[in-house]
Amino acid sequence: MSRLLGNRPAFVLLPVLAVTYNAILAILGTFGIPLSFAIAALCEILILALTLVLVTNTGFRQSDKPFLLCMTAFVLLTVYLNLVNGTLLITSFRNFLIIFTFAMLGLRLSFVELNRIFIICTVIVLTFLIIEIADLSLYVIIFEPANYFAQTRGNEIAEFNEVGVFGNALSFESRFSYGLFDGPRTSSIFLEQVSLANFATMICLYLLAFNRAINKPQKFLMMLTVFLIVTSSNARTTSILTIVLFLGYFIFPLLPRFFNAFVAILVFCAALIVYMF
Repeated sequence: MSRLLGNRPAFVLLPVLAVTYNAILAILGTFGIPLSFAIAALCEILILALTLVLVTNTGFRQSDKPFLLCMTAFVLLTVYLNLVNGTLLITSFRNFLIIFTFAMLGLRLSFVELNRIFIICTVIVLTFLIIEIADLSLYVIIFEPANYFAQTRGNEIAEFNEVGVFGNALSFESRFSYGLFDGPRTSSIFLEQVSLANFATMICLYLLAFNRAINKPQKFLMMLTVFLIVTSSNARTTSILTIVLFLGYFIFPLLPRFFNAFVAILVFCAALIVYMF
């Protein structure tokens, strides 16, 4: 186990659990263990709490200051909006808490630990993705995605969902498709296709940043995973991002550093153009 997780297993295990906890709960559900939204939320809270404990135990650093300031500001803003609207606005606060918490944890990881996390997650995702592509019925037996989301998120199982996958993973005739694989859009351990496509983007960003630090077999494994994710989930946005990041590997180093300040504006303008046309 020490060879797999390293000298600080908690630093590797918690990010892996953050990626896989829905799949683990879904497997438990197939054995008849009762599941609910509260249980899924409790698992997420425990992972976040343990991650904050790790961050706190290592001591706060100067590099944590921007995250702590942003987190404080967002907490105050959330409290203010809750008081004004008279309702609890939890979702956005939860999203920012995840970002800030794992960003601070990431600053405490060595490259070896970070790389180990990506390898473990990639292997797990690829393994169940291949199972899903090769034998969808076996994949559904393992996870029962439709039942899991019905129990933990309240998503009703549609009458036409005879397969048992997540409802939105079912393709319709006019939807964009590469046509390489039959069946619903793949989801792997994420149980729904959007998170799987986002994972492919994360792998691309990782390859972009650490291309020279990782060996060829790992590059091949990750590139194969991205290819299978994009073509089997028929992800439109990720398809575009993959091309942009590939070209960016050659173009980004040529751009001046201050160009970073305009990235958010350019992304907003691009999204506005896509929305208009």
